[in-house]
Amino acid sequence: MKRAGQEPIALALGEVLADRLRERPFDAFPNVLVPVPTHWLKRWQRGGNPPELLCEAMAHKLHLPVVNNAIRFRRRTRKQGTLLPAERQRNLREALEVVRAHRVAGKDVLLVDDVMTTGATVNTLARLLLRCGSLSVRVAVIARATG
Repeated sequence: MKRAGQEPIALALGEVLADRLRERPFDAFPNVLVPVPTHWLKRWQRGGNPPELLCEAMAHKLHLPVVNNAIRFRRRTRKQGTLLPAERQRNLREALEVVRAHRVAGKDVLLVDDVMTTGATVNTLARLLLRCGSLSVRVAVIARATG
């Protein structure tokens, strides 16, 4: 689902993820979906951003707005999957920024990604979102990898 032409897989998995979220109650159900961003060069090379497609399908089923481009990469980072767990946090240091804080401030955010390994990326993003005024941040992923 990470390559161009595989959009139907991402959309189908987004629907499955939305169904699973409906089965699990939250203390505060999210009111916006925020996809984990991809650096513009990687997006261009891949032909898209899978978390955005997941959000698109989830938004349709959950009747929630998607806040695309709320967060962006300020600089290109090394691929997280190639780094040791201790290196991943350093790799992200000052690499991400919230650029549409007004769209997530005062909201319960559901941060959506395709794969989570150590959680370094979503932890960094959650801290940024909370710092800019989000009420809460929860994470939904399709797969949890080890490593």
